Amino acid sequence: MYRRLAQLLIVVLTFAVGFALATFRAHRKAALTPQALTKSVDAPITFSSDGIVSAFKTYYSSSDGQHLRYGCDELSSPAEAERSVHEEIGMSYVTSSDGTLKKIGVIERTVTFDSKGTKTGERFVLDGGQILWYEGPRIHRILAPSEKYARLFEDSRAWADEGCWNVAAIRAAFLK
Repeated sequence: MYRRLAQLLIVVLTFAVGFALATFRAHRKAALTPQALTKSVDAPITFSSDGIVSAFKTYYSSSDGQHLRYGCDELSSPAEAERSVHEEIGMSYVTSSDGTLKKIGVIERTVTFDSKGTKTGERFVLDGGQILWYEGPRIHRILAPSEKYARLFEDSRAWADEGCWNVAAIRAAFLK
């Protein structure tokens, strides 16, 4: 009995510490250090991982204190990835200042092709600092404070070494 109680306590403490860390990280404001105040306005913006993963997305920070998230999911097929991206875009809403829901619009849509001219995926830039694209069975998501930071982060390729969550394997494990 004490063993189960100890295990339960460890699980609850682990969850509480993880939740507290994620909450602290989400609400923390970038500290204005003397070095940050003296940085050149024209200095290039760089991005680095914060090492925190929550809801299958990794947190990143820009050199000027902005916070972003990146995630990659690998589905079972390119057709499933395409369907999932289109469904996600169709269900994307943001709460406006007056409290009503507003549909997030597509700013830019690009179809990608391989060297033989076969469609390999699509890329969408959405209102509110989101970029969403799929390549084969993989879906990539960038969530940023603005379109500018989403594009800068995408171009930086700071996310390129991140792995993808194998959603098909996770589903299969839960369905057993």
